[in-house]
Amino acid sequence: MKMERRQVSTIEELQAAATDADVQQIVIAMPLDGVPSVRLSPGQALTGFDAQSALRFAAGSDGLELSAGNRVEGLELVTDPNKRASSTTRASSIWVGLSCAT
Repeated sequence: MKMERRQVSTIEELQAAATDADVQQIVIAMPLDGVPSVRLSPGQALTGFDAQSALRFAAGSDGLELSAGNRVEGLELVTDPNKRASSTTRASSIWVGLSCAT
């Protein structure tokens, strides 16, 4: 299995990277607006490229769904006030420098 670092700058690139088992690290290169819910594959890391990196989820959508061994770092997650910025299916995820807003 090839472990790849992939930089993404569109919602479509993010969705493709999140479902690709060869991608170990996903780097958000710019703020993305209108993002549907995203589930990270086991072992994937999601990081921001710089201080402006953000995922602003679509109205009515929950944010990230984490599985096993995920890492989220240096990234702003924005959802509607009544939605979750993140949820986990397992308790083995790591958060570093994360900002969640509603």
